Amino acid sequence: MEIGRKKKVPIIAAMVGGLVIVYVLLHLGPSLPTKGLARVTVSYRYFRPNPEPEKPGQWLAVQKKSSSDTRGLASIVAVANSGRRTDGHKCSVSAELTFHYDDGDTRSLGFLRGHKAGFFELAENGTVYRIPAQAFLDAMKALGIDESMLRGGYAVEQAVAADDPAAEKSE
Repeated sequence: MEIGRKKKVPIIAAMVGGLVIVYVLLHLGPSLPTKGLARVTVSYRYFRPNPEPEKPGQWLAVQKKSSSDTRGLASIVAVANSGRRTDGHKCSVSAELTFHYDDGDTRSLGFLRGHKAGFFELAENGTVYRIPAQAFLDAMKALGIDESMLRGGYAVEQAVAADDPAAEKSE
């Protein structure tokens, strides 16, 4: 009996260890590489509801900003990679972050304001990652990108005040 008992302990330990590794891997952020990262572009969007309820509203491109600041790029990638998987999010993204690499490759993450205080969310291919809101805002500031549009409200209203459905401002 002693022999059988000794064999079971390592097997159970290996199974538990394997489950821990799977859990950790399933909850990691999007794993954006920093090597070869040339710039990030943030495209803000605004949803204008149609005054006629039976007709759909439309998404408007409000503003597009890019940055190639190396410290800012490292900061935004670190924040994105710190994200942890969370439950799906039914709301639409209000911005898109596109990471451009030297080899021509791109990766895009959708930005969602989130429903939990102190956190924002990033989405990629149906997977949603929760990130610390303040760290993300600080990273945007380090990139030199106006983060006020991410907060919605007055800044977004001002950006579409011209009431021009084709209004897209780029820099």
